[in-house]
Amino acid sequence: MSGPRVKDGPGRYELFAFISHMGASTMSGHYVCHIKKEGRWVIYNDHKVCLSERPPKDLGYIYFYTVASRAVKTTASLLPANL
Repeated sequence: MSGPRVKDGPGRYELFAFISHMGASTMSGHYVCHIKKEGRWVIYNDHKVCLSERPPKDLGYIYFYTVASRAVKTTASLLPANL
């Protein structure tokens, strides 16, 4: 007997957010979140939210992807309206 069949689609995904660490080591510093909004990266850093000109995508701990055709719908509701 075989397992259930799953249709995965064409496999096109887009990175829309990631978590990274700022600090000398994992024992000091803190984690921040970068989220992509309207083609620009926004950093959420404790008490501050601002644009991120060079997000450190290669230093992420957790990455979040969405199906490429749904990227804008998924992330729009997560971000403040004034950015």
